[in-house]
Amino acid sequence: MPLERCTSPSLSALLQKRVLFFVGKGGVGKTTVASAVAVAAARLGKKTLLIEIEEKCRAARLLGLPQQENTTNVPREISPALSVLSISGTTALE
Repeated sequence: MPLERCTSPSLSALLQKRVLFFVGKGGVGKTTVASAVAVAAARLGKKTLLIEIEEKCRAARLLGLPQQENTTNVPREISPALSVLSISGTTALE
């Protein structure tokens, strides 16, 4: 069955938004959920950039990218439709 037919109405409505924020306490699964939504969006043909504001690069590792020595503030491509950017909180505020 195509992914489009498997997508729930609530996920479809969510993916109509241009920007999504995943926030909450530490350890509640924000990175996991944000990564899953980003992958779903990319599979549906949406050009997707997942930005994580932390220097641990958990989303990048979760999506199969090798660990980087330093944060470069340059998006790393997972697929043609999905990239991930890991930045520090200070850089995000700037």
